Amino acid sequence: MRYRYNNTTLILNLALAVLWSYYGISRFVDTEGKAWTDYLFLIIGILYIGIFLVQYFGKYFEITDEKITLTGPFSKTVYIKDLVEMKYYAGDFTFKTREKTLKISKDQMNKSDVPQFEKQFEKIKDTLQFNLKS
Repeated sequence: MRYRYNNTTLILNLALAVLWSYYGISRFVDTEGKAWTDYLFLIIGILYIGIFLVQYFGKYFEITDEKITLTGPFSKTVYIKDLVEMKYYAGDFTFKTREKTLKISKDQMNKSDVPQFEKQFEKIKDTLQFNLKS
């Protein structure tokens, strides 16, 4: 199951993309001499557009029967069979193996996906407890 980013995060990144791009373009139009900062504002705007597009078309994280993958430029994967601890504290779901720790923020998750994820979290937690007892 793939889980989406929160709409607030998407809207914020889109607003920042529009703001920085508009400011960068207006600096090109208004000033005669081009300074390096004019290019910097435009580059920041383009980066925010890229971040928005990646978050909108990509997903925050994905859970399959075998693994949990946090997507992004530096994606992290933990395998469910390797989990030694799972917990929920202060809005973060934490999945630990012997080598890695993966944190999923509830605030970054789309609000409509939260109940379904919590059910899946409990299911994986029950499976983990069963495997640790065996």
